[in-house]
Amino acid sequence: MHQSAFEHRLRVRYHETDQQGIVYHARYLEYLDVAMTEYLRHIGWDYQRLLAEGCDPSLIRTTLNFLRPASFEDELLVAVWPLQVGNSSFTLCFEIRSSAEGELLLTAETVYVNFDPASKRSRRLPAAIRDRLTQDIPATPSDRRGPRGRPGAARGMLVARRHRDIEALLLQLFPNPSEPLVTRQGIGPVYATLCNLRGGYFKYVSTD
Repeated sequence: MHQSAFEHRLRVRYHETDQQGIVYHARYLEYLDVAMTEYLRHIGWDYQRLLAEGCDPSLIRTTLNFLRPASFEDELLVAVWPLQVGNSSFTLCFEIRSSAEGELLLTAETVYVNFDPASKRSRRLPAAIRDRLTQDIPATPSDRRGPRGRPGAARGMLVARRHRDIEALLLQLFPNPSEPLVTRQGIGPVYATLCNLRGGYFKYVSTD
């Protein structure tokens, strides 16, 4: 989390816990939604103003990394900051911590698309909202981290040097390195193509 990230404070209510006495996993999505709403309010756009200016953010992808449980009456801090802003979509990162100990409980990365209810399709973000979100993107790579500490902006091509045991394992799993594969890597679908293994590297190429 970067130092200037917006934080929303909340307390765990009894009905948000399960039989184990900890917060039910699906409730964290509600926490993120509330924090996203409060973050947008903080930068100048409550929900009614968003709609009036042609912005209706709809969740299309989320990644949660559960680290520690929260319990009834725990006070939580939910940090929110933008990771990436596109023409019609934006990505927010979240961290949930214990207010008392500062312990990290959950990290998340969520992609929202500006939805047009009339056409049922995506539409461009209003320029003012896009520009304001862009202002809050952290300037340093170490602060642009999503779930599991992965640099969230590192989409596109990742080139890794060959290691003999990795090469041997990959060749066993994928005897035809030129064949595209579909996999999951936290941020959503990517096409993974194993190229030139004997030449010294392989690549993961993102479609995002």
